[in-house]
Amino acid sequence: MNSNNVEFEDLISKAISTGKKNWRYAWKLNQLSKEKIDSISWDLEVIIDSLDCKKDGHQRELLKLLLKLKIKKNLTTKLWDCCLKIWLNINKQSSVRIKAFEHLVNISIEYPDLKNEIFLLTKNEHIDILSKGIRISTYKKLNSKLKN
Repeated sequence: MNSNNVEFEDLISKAISTGKKNWRYAWKLNQLSKEKIDSISWDLEVIIDSLDCKKDGHQRELLKLLLKLKIKKNLTTKLWDCCLKIWLNINKQSSVRIKAFEHLVNISIEYPDLKNEIFLLTKNEHIDILSKGIRISTYKKLNSKLKN
């Protein structure tokens, strides 16, 4: 194993660890090029499992990273449950809720039976709490991704 791989393994380990400033490691991973991200061997289940105990900014950065990665089918349910929990928590920052919602939309594209549930999630206080601009961009994104 070369030193470059050890460096990325350390960065990933710190990014999923709970610590006051560990969100910065997740942010740093998000700054990597698409080619570099694709070349890294990720343990997606560990990343998804780590989301629940993170603060909002840390969750957002990990969710952004997961948006760049190919999620294995066997992890889709776990990611759905985690993102649904984040989306339904109106006390979370809008930015982390929107990243979670993006995952829900992406999963519903893969599993069309979930489309109706996605639309139901945008018809109540879970979207009304968002600013008008975020609501509009959310609906635009939803409509463009879920066109029949």
